[in-house]
Amino acid sequence: SQIYDGDNLRDLMKKECGGNDFGLALQYLALTPVEAECAMMKKACDGLGTDERLLYSVLCGRSNKDMELFKKTYYKVYTRDVVDKVTGEVSRTLKTCVISSLQAAEEEYDPGFHTNDKAIEDAENIYAAGQGRFGKDTKELTKIIVLSPPKHLKNINSYYADKYGYTLFKAIEKEFGGDAEKSVLFTLGLKLKPFETIAKLIKTACAGI
Repeated sequence: SQIYDGDNLRDLMKKECGGNDFGLALQYLALTPVEAECAMMKKACDGLGTDERLLYSVLCGRSNKDMELFKKTYYKVYTRDVVDKVTGEVSRTLKTCVISSLQAAEEEYDPGFHTNDKAIEDAENIYAAGQGRFGKDTKELTKIIVLSPPKHLKNINSYYADKYGYTLFKAIEKEFGGDAEKSVLFTLGLKLKPFETIAKLIKTACAGI
């Protein structure tokens, strides 16, 4: 049998199977997972317009370790800083969540810092940035979602629901719209309900004709 490295095998899949959806899927399968995601991200930004859903589904909700690996791999493969690439392509409404996610700055969970009082404070800050404010501060709300570790975010969600009568998911739906809403909901979902969130993404991708 003949042994191929990732690039050669990808080229072979493209040659033999074409560039349709099936051929493209086989090309991605010829790469490592992170290389495949880098290729998907590049595809989302290439050509006229940007595939916003593909962009945020690749970039948002990653762990710091995964994001650092993704950025290093993208530079290794394409010799370009992925932050610069995305900044020039992403829409204004989507930029806050995506660029914040690219910073790989999620806080490490610290029970001495991420206390119940801190969760209550962050829940109140989220409300103050949205429903409790004349003129929403969606950047502040997004920052809390992106930076908070999952366990702390779960506590924020519980306190928010107890005090204001609905979850953070509903709060985001009230404060955002369009792709910005989808990207923040996706980020929150990956932190609190990862399997359900990925299942919904697959269902959305398969919906329609």
